[in-house]
Amino acid sequence: MDIPTFLLAVSMLCLPAQASSQDPAPPAPPPPTSAAPAPQAPEGAASQDAAAEEEAFFKRCDQNGNGWIALREAQDTLGLDAATYRAYDSDADGRISREEFGARYRLAVSRVGAFKPPTQPPPPKRAPTRNAEQLRNAYDKNSDGGLSPQEMRLLLEDYERAELPAELAVEKLDRDGSSRIDGPEIDFLARLLSSTITPAAADPNQPRTKTTLEELFGAPRDRSAGFQTAPMPPQIDGPVTHFRRLDLDGSGGISTLDLRRLQAPLELTVRAPAVLAALDADGDGELSPEEFRAALGAH
Repeated sequence: MDIPTFLLAVSMLCLPAQASSQDPAPPAPPPPTSAAPAPQAPEGAASQDAAAEEEAFFKRCDQNGNGWIALREAQDTLGLDAATYRAYDSDADGRISREEFGARYRLAVSRVGAFKPPTQPPPPKRAPTRNAEQLRNAYDKNSDGGLSPQEMRLLLEDYERAELPAELAVEKLDRDGSSRIDGPEIDFLARLLSSTITPAAADPNQPRTKTTLEELFGAPRDRSAGFQTAPMPPQIDGPVTHFRRLDLDGSGGISTLDLRRLQAPLELTVRAPAVLAALDADGDGELSPEEFRAALGAH
């Protein structure tokens, strides 16, 4: 073997073993993966939950289920004072409607993320059903045989009618001008209370409990017939608003038919359709409460 061949053989024997290895290189470890984000509820589901909560909170505040929240109900469930209640009552009609409550609910959620849940007060104790003699014995504190406005105020509070002005109730029920409710007037009052405070039975056909002035006293009295009487238009005797006196059918709007019924049998030069057309701002054929107030110059 010559020298060059010998040197080549020695160099081959001295190479590192890993250089001649045919084993493949181990695979590189996979790059670390970031944690998958937690699944989130779709916006539609969240808005549905908020709408359901808003509706549930309103029903909890509307204790008598008449569709609006009175000051007493707001005090019991939301802890509102008179000033905060007026802030809720954006149209200043003395009640918090469903729309007004929803506006305050959404405002609170947008500002602080949640609306404070209304409290659930214990069910109020209902005053018992009393006849005229029992009412007189229970509320005639000065034993004068009748109910004064002060005594009437206590009665209305016990029978959950504190929103009715006691002075106005006495004025409208006092038929003999004695400035109090006495005699047959107390009997009439007892019939009114017994028809409104009795809890509705489980029968779905049971009439709904009357809760407002218009429901209690707003029924028109027919005066179109009678012995030796001239035909007269219907009349509402109770302490209701001027708008309700003109809205005879209780439809929520004063129509031409309402005005014609009130006008009969008088012969007036002013025609009901002309009056209605002059005040009907939106042209729907009826006078709404807002249009009626605007016509009177109320703000």
